[in-house]
Amino acid sequence: MAAVPLAVSNTNRLPGAVGLAVLFGSTLVAWLSLSLLRLRQAQLFQDPHDSGDPGDGASKKPKKQLSRPLDVTSLLSCWRLGSEVVRFAAILLLAYCAEYHPFYPHGHKDHDMDMFWFLVLLLLLASLLDIRKTSTTDLVNREQTEEWKGWMQFMFLLYHYYSAHEVYNGIRVMITCYVWMTGFGNFSFFYIKRDFGIVRVLQMMWRLNFLVVFLCLTMGNTYILYYICPLHTFFFLMVYCIMYVGHAQGVNHGKWGVRIKLFVAALLIFLVWDSGLGIFNLLFGAVLPTSPQIGATSGVLWEWYFRSSLDHWSTLLGMVFALNFPIMTAWFLNTEARSTSAQFLIKGAVAVVLGLVLYFWAAHVFPLPKLEYNSLNAYTGIMPVLAYLFFRNCSVTLRSYYLHPLHSIGKITLETYLMQHHLWLTSNAKTLLVLVPGYPRVNLLVVMVIYVLASKELYRLTMSLRGMLLPDDKVQCVRNFVVVLCTVCASYVTGLVAVKLFASSLVVAVVSLSATFGLAVTIALVWRHGLTTRDLVVPVASATFALACAAAIFGFVIAPTSVALKTSTSSFSGSQDCIPLANQGRWSNMDSHCDAAGKAVCNAKVFRWVNTPDNCHFHVVTKPEVEKMLNGQPILFAGDSVARFIYHSTRHILGADDNLARDPSQPGHQDASWVSDSGVAVDFLWAPTAKELTAKLARQFDKRPAALVTHIGLWDALHGRDLNAFKNSLKELQERWQERNNGKADPAIPVFWVLPTTVVDQRLMTPEKREFMTEEIVQGYREAVRSQMAPWTTGVVEGGLLTQDRQVESYDGVHFLDTTYDVLAQVVFNQLQEISPANTGLTLPSKATTKGKREAVGMSNSGLGVAMLFFIAVMLLLLDNFGGVTWLALAAADSTLVPLSWDAAYSPLLKKLAIGTKPSPIVAPPPEPANPVRPDIP
Repeated sequence: MAAVPLAVSNTNRLPGAVGLAVLFGSTLVAWLSLSLLRLRQAQLFQDPHDSGDPGDGASKKPKKQLSRPLDVTSLLSCWRLGSEVVRFAAILLLAYCAEYHPFYPHGHKDHDMDMFWFLVLLLLLASLLDIRKTSTTDLVNREQTEEWKGWMQFMFLLYHYYSAHEVYNGIRVMITCYVWMTGFGNFSFFYIKRDFGIVRVLQMMWRLNFLVVFLCLTMGNTYILYYICPLHTFFFLMVYCIMYVGHAQGVNHGKWGVRIKLFVAALLIFLVWDSGLGIFNLLFGAVLPTSPQIGATSGVLWEWYFRSSLDHWSTLLGMVFALNFPIMTAWFLNTEARSTSAQFLIKGAVAVVLGLVLYFWAAHVFPLPKLEYNSLNAYTGIMPVLAYLFFRNCSVTLRSYYLHPLHSIGKITLETYLMQHHLWLTSNAKTLLVLVPGYPRVNLLVVMVIYVLASKELYRLTMSLRGMLLPDDKVQCVRNFVVVLCTVCASYVTGLVAVKLFASSLVVAVVSLSATFGLAVTIALVWRHGLTTRDLVVPVASATFALACAAAIFGFVIAPTSVALKTSTSSFSGSQDCIPLANQGRWSNMDSHCDAAGKAVCNAKVFRWVNTPDNCHFHVVTKPEVEKMLNGQPILFAGDSVARFIYHSTRHILGADDNLARDPSQPGHQDASWVSDSGVAVDFLWAPTAKELTAKLARQFDKRPAALVTHIGLWDALHGRDLNAFKNSLKELQERWQERNNGKADPAIPVFWVLPTTVVDQRLMTPEKREFMTEEIVQGYREAVRSQMAPWTTGVVEGGLLTQDRQVESYDGVHFLDTTYDVLAQVVFNQLQEISPANTGLTLPSKATTKGKREAVGMSNSGLGVAMLFFIAVMLLLLDNFGGVTWLALAAADSTLVPLSWDAAYSPLLKKLAIGTKPSPIVAPPPEPANPVRPDIP
């Protein structure tokens, strides 16, 4: 079934794209002009920092520096800036063309867990062949954390590429790890460097948001779509504010002051996210919209609530871990100074406890369905994080080596995250970029190479431009930041004006504006060097001609040849309603039931959902999930024998262990009802024609069922034999339904229409059926139901589509094996799940609640929030990142051991930082934390 897209309109994306075209076009003209001028007058482009005489320092290795600060009086410095901006623009143009002007239609994702795990194991094998020594054996060292981020990012990318919904909970844990690192790394930086200046803040804002801002402008997307960036930006600012308070009075480096401050922060987090007092809405509701947006179909407020709630404790836990880091280091050094057997006993005891915690999480939390797991992730995600940190660092040998390929991936996680939306994948990570059609694995390789190279270059450009435009000098940094901000805003305004005034000739307008601004910039740069306008005629004219040629190629060659392709593949742009997509799937052989020779002789099939967006987590629903969706209300099935078979499949989901659906002694053409052992009522209403359904339904709705599932059309085709009369009956049904709902098109009770299933003409068993109930005839009834009933119902189950590949299993041309009706029931409940209170957090399970505003409620848990406060208090009071377990293990091994004091663990570090502390005997002095996590890369 084709998806129904919420496409990115040209109106939304044109102003930003046109504005950037003018900005980058002007830069290109100026840069090409300077390049041509450099060829003719090279003496004007001398590097003032290069004396040309290496002297005695020639043998010294220069300090690594991506770029020097911009000097507007130096033509070479301006030329270098132009070079970097042009490269950046080229990559954005590549992504724009891949997104909106592909040469081949975007491909659908293929749910392939075999390929998913194959690539994961392949990367692991390749990484094991390239093991390298770390530069230090410190705990949680830089190489180790980059490796950590690398393998998580690879899993994250494959999860999106193959729609691997089975690993969703694991991906959630990995995002928790990233957010934890934000707290750990930034706390370490502020604790050691004590740099709270505006330069640090602006440089971090640049690192986290430079690329995403330009992607939003280029693609016409919203900021919340790339949710990792606002998430890490917010939590960085949270860490900054917490560490800033009291830093001038030395609170951060005292024993208890910083701990009290962190616990107060924990109380504030509890009040905002877990107390249920509505403080979150008070804080964010005034600034975040609730209307549907790209990347936030239920409003930005709800999306931000959902994303931040999932990990609202993780950053603070990372901060507490960083605060206790010297103590943890002292514990490891103390333990590793002992005999091998003593180390084994002490570390083994800790490993057993953490292993049991990890087992509890893996057995009872990790396997939970997506929605239930989401509600627990903020409180339980720290369990696997702490276990991983201990086991990865439990010996000097493990800390001394890292897997270099994973380390390389970990250095560009922000860029790979952002560009996956437009180069690794397309349509905001909903479809595949196709460069080699017909060869999916070759295409994967080609796209991967381009994607990785682009991401690495974007990382370099981001850091290089930051070094040029935001140097460590405060005045230059603030001034340049304001200039860049004003320039970007001016380019967007220019785009708005250009779109409004020159809608029919945008290419000409862009070229003209770019040439004009480029000429002005070039003149402003070279006038102080004694050059005249005559000296610039040839360079500027040549640059403008080159820009015009490039624009002509894009405007008159690339864009027109790809418009039709874009039109046919613009689906999946923006967000999607998951309900209709529940019909997208295919039947595959169950290999375990096939013969050893691999011949297609087995009839055992399994249905799998394919080509579905990552936000639609379709799966085989279970009895507890169905009970939760129905919430104690009955579910009503109405219609013909197909509806009856789906009724029986629902009974089996809820625990019925019988074969009443195939029992010949059971009457078929009458109503039926059944109650599960948990009290859920399942009712069936025999109403095989539209007229009977209209008459009987009115008497049923006083029961207020949780949902109605109906299937009609086959009997009307066989016995009514009048399609127009059938349509009139459907119209009468619709009118009565709307009258019952006070004229509203959306039903107060969710209604799911199962379109008539496929008819296998050659297997029909009576002459009457072969004449009046053929597939061609039934198709008319199917389309009548679709056109007249689908617009005002909650969901449509594509009975014909889902059964067209099951014709071999039809024993009478009309009916199929039970597995087919099991699938139809699963599709119904996957659709119902999308609008159930358990999923949406809403109180009314109607179609009207599946779109638009959602209240920012439903993910808090006061009890677990209090448990987190207690756990954080234990970590802060005991100075132990593992809740006192490490100290108990050490004390059990040596009862005469005096616990390591705060003074003993922190004195060396504070002394190195020139912060006074009380002298005390030092037991196994820890090294200075080496700022192990780059806090500027999520």
